[in-house]
Amino acid sequence: MYTSVGCVGEMDTDTVSARLLRRAILLAVLALLAVLIAVGIVQSGGPTAEAATEGMSLRVYSSVVTSPATLVCDIGDSKCEVPIEQAFSVDIVTDSAPGGGFTAYKIVISYTGDVNQVVQDVGNVNRVPTCNSLLASAQADEGTYNVSCATTNTLYTGTLANIQFSCKNVGQGQITLLAGQPGGSLYTQPRLPNLVPIKSPDAVTVNCVATTPTHTPTHTPTHTPTHTP
Repeated sequence: MYTSVGCVGEMDTDTVSARLLRRAILLAVLALLAVLIAVGIVQSGGPTAEAATEGMSLRVYSSVVTSPATLVCDIGDSKCEVPIEQAFSVDIVTDSAPGGGFTAYKIVISYTGDVNQVVQDVGNVNRVPTCNSLLASAQADEGTYNVSCATTNTLYTGTLANIQFSCKNVGQGQITLLAGQPGGSLYTQPRLPNLVPIKSPDAVTVNCVATTPTHTPTHTPTHTPTHTP
């Protein structure tokens, strides 16, 4: 019997070479995929990266008219006074919006004590110039008020919404901007992670006071007798 040992040896060598080549190609592909995945994770903030936290804050004005309206609680103030005879307004402003812009926002306000939310048209609540009125909402519930709107990606800073309140009577109430999820105030940004809850709540205590009426003295004419000679 004749056996071609040389041919078998060459075939074994070719098989080993082919296997090594396939393994090298597979490793190269896997390495490339790993690089692409890593780049994608860095750009998107990572699948497990925590969302960046941004802020919103409250400003309180003594009336609902835009001019003249006295600022009674600025950002960082925790207590202010408003007269019970007229409605007052609260601006929710961007404290620090997402650096890459935002495409929507949700504001959740709670109120307790001697203050009531005044019914408003949704078009008068949202104040972002690029807010899409078809995608805007304002929903009142017992003790809470939710405002939201979608927009084209924007770097807008300023007043997001204006919510009006009134005092029930002389006393004290609290207005709180809720934070955290679920159910808190947040921004939506175009990159991942796209939901960005505000970093902390904000709250103001409102003292509802009666204005002191101004007394205007009334002039009483004095009778001067007329002497007749």
